[in-house]
Amino acid sequence: MFHDDIVGRLETELANIKPQTIYMGWHTDPYQPCKAECRHTRKVLALLLEKGFSASILTKSDLVLRDMDLLASMENASVSVSVSFNDNDVRRLFEANTMEYINKAERVLSTECPEGILEDTLKWDIGGQEYIVRR
Repeated sequence: MFHDDIVGRLETELANIKPQTIYMGWHTDPYQPCKAECRHTRKVLALLLEKGFSASILTKSDLVLRDMDLLASMENASVSVSVSFNDNDVRRLFEANTMEYINKAERVLSTECPEGILEDTLKWDIGGQEYIVRR
């Protein structure tokens, strides 16, 4: 779902609250592949920066790297990447459009924005074969 005037709607909402950290990605990744071209997240981050807000982002996508200039300009901004699979062959089966595990760590940690890596632990049974992705 795309919001035609997300920046205008958000600007109206932000007018009623004092600047603070806005958390993005805790329910839905703000950098989904379908949003790569419309750049809604970048527009939202630019508005947050203009109004004195900060952002804390959780994502699985390397699209966040294109917005590091905005995030680095915010006071107390942070980026965390969620890593569910440390085996890229398994990751491709379940999360084909996410960046490779090692790239997440290297690419995001090399930026000027405070960040972290959230490593999920997954265990499931597929066809009688047990897989433990991260302990």
